Amino acid sequence: MVIGLDIDDTITDTLAVMMAYAQKFTIEDLGREIDIKEISNNRLDIDYVQDIHAWSREEELKFFWKYYRQMIEQTTPFFFAKEIISKLKEEGHAIILITARWDEVVEDGLAPAKEITETWLKKHGIEYDKLIVNAQNKGEIAKENNVDVFVDDSLKNCISVASKGIKTFIMDNRCNANSNAEGVTRVFSWPHLEHEIRKEIK
Repeated sequence: MVIGLDIDDTITDTLAVMMAYAQKFTIEDLGREIDIKEISNNRLDIDYVQDIHAWSREEELKFFWKYYRQMIEQTTPFFFAKEIISKLKEEGHAIILITARWDEVVEDGLAPAKEITETWLKKHGIEYDKLIVNAQNKGEIAKENNVDVFVDDSLKNCISVASKGIKTFIMDNRCNANSNAEGVTRVFSWPHLEHEIRKEIK
């Protein structure tokens, strides 16, 4: 079986890290009080952290310019993600990581998404067969790579992949809690995901 996995908020705790940096940025760089603007999270795709802090586009760019590399480097794997991925690989399943991470210009130059991600994966012992970055159309990418099962936290990406007839799971988090779509199954942890994936293994 070929298993396609998103990285941010599927394997890692990116949202929690980004929220902390976003509030540091809002207080220290923008000189504002924290006044979270809760928004409807039933849209297909949202810039959640930016929207709830009511940043302008210019402020959003400044945020990523300053903290993009640090945020990626400081994320940690979700509980049991490493162990379950290793187990699935040992059983002969292929692991393809499909991420929308992009190269970004930061304070000290260019932050190349693939290089930073490869370093992070090695550091945390995450095994995989292939890494695809800057994945803008995950449905097409999953189809081209013969993915059988796909996991992401973005409803937009999940719908794109599910439309190709691929079994798709959405990893539950604060951003997508009220979002559902036909053909997309919600999972709440890596043990839950493993349980559901094993139903698909024939």
